[in-house]
Amino acid sequence: MPLFQASVFRKQCAEHPAPDAAWEAYAAFFLNPAVQANIRAQTEEQLQGEFLAKLFGEILGYTLAPAENHNLTRELKNVLNAKSADGALLRGGAVCAVIELKDTRTTDLDRVEPQAFGYKNAHRGVRYVVTS
Repeated sequence: MPLFQASVFRKQCAEHPAPDAAWEAYAAFFLNPAVQANIRAQTEEQLQGEFLAKLFGEILGYTLAPAENHNLTRELKNVLNAKSADGALLRGGAVCAVIELKDTRTTDLDRVEPQAFGYKNAHRGVRYVVTS
């Protein structure tokens, strides 16, 4: 079953017809076979800082902490316990999305969902969960 109705999908595609600079930057880096091989060779911990900085910072335009007026942070501590999401997107200083990353060797993706949504539930007002 598709995520969107075909008519909704066509309408949205028509409103965004051409790849933009963000897609071009993403493709140039993340679709590069040498980069992909390096990503596969690293653990989650080794990769997460660079991944957040490259994808969310450079490509999508978020500002990474500790920069002034940042809207992206790493290792966000939960307010309910000592656990941490790998990253978070902020709006007006409040967390609006949590980011949970896994390395390419993670095969049981069913375990990622409860972990990521646990981080969401640990922060008031979070509406989005990003897993990668």
